[in-house]
Amino acid sequence: MIWSIMQQTAFCRGIPAEDIQALFTHVRYVVRSYTAKEVVFSENDLAEYVGIVLSGKVEVQKLFSDGKVVLVSQLGEGGVFGEAAVLSESVHYPVTIYCRKQSELLLIDKPQLLKLLSLDSRVLENFLKQYANRLFKMNQQIELLSQSSMRQKIVFYLLTERRKQAAAEHIELPFSQRAWAEYMNVSRPSLSRELKRMNDEGLLQIEKRRIKLYLI
Repeated sequence: MIWSIMQQTAFCRGIPAEDIQALFTHVRYVVRSYTAKEVVFSENDLAEYVGIVLSGKVEVQKLFSDGKVVLVSQLGEGGVFGEAAVLSESVHYPVTIYCRKQSELLLIDKPQLLKLLSLDSRVLENFLKQYANRLFKMNQQIELLSQSSMRQKIVFYLLTERRKQAAAEHIELPFSQRAWAEYMNVSRPSLSRELKRMNDEGLLQIEKRRIKLYLI
């Protein structure tokens, strides 16, 4: 079970489950269970572990002193977090990892991660691709947050998602409207009002998490 899930991770994509199982016999790791709303790592905790989501859902959050929360990403089964903090010169996590629901996580520390990367070139190549994709996504989020108006943020995000999903008509939102608002660093009521205005103006059509764009 665990090895078929590991095939979905960025580290092990394209590697047979039996090869993954054999690789992990050479490294030490722990599997831990967390309850819903439990914090795995807090911002400024010592960055010791990379985490892999075996089940459940976790959120990567940036918390600010005024109480504002920005959703950096939301990870389901096969999601990986903490690798940048663990491998950087910084010794602390820059974000908080929070369990949205009951979750089971595989945790591996830096020495064992480096050993894993050295054991198989496929794992190393996958890891480097994941790192590059993470940087690209971060640049996209910076560009999104730099948009001056709520409508510009919505349009930028939806067009980016449409390209990513290669969607001809409908775009499937990967998270709830609450999480979407946090991701764009806006309030949920403001987002709801602007979406309603755009819907009334015939610019888009919303059906729960499905959105049809009429902009282009």
